[in-house]
Parts: sequence; C-alpha cells; structure tokens
Amino acid sequence: MPLTEVILLLNASPCTRGEGLGTEFRFVAAAGRVFASYGDLRLESSFVPLLDFRSGEVRGHEGVLAAARSGCPGAVAAGEVYARPASGAGIVRLDRLVRTLHALNYLLQPQRGMLLVGVHPGTAGASDWGFACDGILAPCRLLPERLVLEVGGVGYHRRALRACRSRGYGLAVSLADRGRLRELRPDLVKVPYPGAGGEPPPHHLVGSPRDLGIRNTATGGTRRSAGSWPTPANWPIPFCPCRC
Repeated sequence: MPLTEVILLLNASPCTRGEGLGTEFRFVAAAGRVFASYGDLRLESSFVPLLDFRSGEVRGHEGVLAAARSGCPGAVAAGEVYARPASGAGIVRLDRLVRTLHALNYLLQPQRGMLLVGVHPGTAGASDWGFACDGILAPCRLLPERLVLEVGGVGYHRRALRACRSRGYGLAVSLADRGRLRELRPDLVKVPYPGAGGEPPPHHLVGSPRDLGIRNTATGGTRRSAGSWPTPANWPIPFCPCRC
C-alpha cells in the first residue's frame, strides 16, 4: 500500500481524533519523511543505531521523538508534548500515535532491522499498548517480529504485557531496569551510550540478558556473572560517528 494512502487512512481514522488528545493530530508526508502536526507542534522521528553488544553490528534503531513549535526556533521537550493530552486516555492514545509515527518513518529507511520504541510511563495503567490503527499498518510489512517495545521504570499492567507477547512484539528494558528481569522477562536489554550532555547519542548497545551475562538470582534480583557493567571507561564498542 502506498505511504500516501496509509496516511490518508490514518488521518480519516478515529485514532487521530480520539478522547483526551486535546487538539487535532495529523500525519503529513513531505520531503521523503513523515511528520505529525499536533496543535502548534511539529513532531518528527529521529533514529539512534542499536549495536549488537558482542559484535558491534547494527541490529536496528531506536525511534526517538523530536518536537518543535511552529515558527519558533529550538526544540520542545518530550515532557511538554505529553503534557498536552487532557486525560490519561489521551496520553495512551498520543503514545500510540508517536510509535506509529516512528514506524511510518522507519519504513522509509533503506536498512531497517528491528525498530525499538519506548512505552511512556504515563501509559503504565493501560491494558493495551501497541500502535494506533494496527490494521492499517499491517499491509506495510512492518511485521510485529521486527517491533520491540521498551518498558521499565514503573509497574505495568500485566494484561498489556500479555497482549504485546500475543501479538508478537518483542520487549526490552534498559540496563537501569535490570532488576525487573524476572517480572518482565525481556527479549533484549538496552545499554544506553554513556551520555555527553544533551547531545544525541551515537548509538546504544543491545543484547539478550544472556549476552550481557545477566541472570536472575534466587531472591528475584539480578547479577552479572562476569566482568563489570559497561561504563564510559570500559565501553566495549568504539565511538561510531555515523547515523547508520
């Protein structure tokens, strides 16, 4: 299905005009990319390469929200974007739309691999996550097996976790949430690049818990069987200046 047709279907769907969004949300295709108009905000996708923890090869990308106010210089923080919805239901709906924005832009990338997208903490109580209008996206061949949802940081609805698994989505947690491996049983652990201020990271690392030497302990915690956690001093993959 052509991307222009997908966007027309999305914009005509109730999912972009649902309860609690507070203002209209529309997808727009321009200059070979897709962005979203959300009130006076322009929402775009940027992608951070995900490198295999062992080999350093690109396994996919993480979708990151970039926002700006129309006619104004400078970026708008994601927290301000998620403060727009008028209700908890609106935050859930907006989060699905943002993930859908990332998915549409990822379809335009020449080399894709898996797509990792975050689940906003404000949606923790929701019983379902996923993407807005899954049925519209299905013909685009972005199969669930290539989509990974990053969860963690707060408690999540068990029904939502089961729904993600049943649809074929993968689950990931950040290294900071490794203490929740027993509860969430993720497919991947993301090791964030050691931050350098507010600059976008050149890449993150990903691997299965076993790849990273993490295992559950009898008390429900975790420990690493050998070595030490990646830090700026022992980062295992050299700096990668590319935007793979």
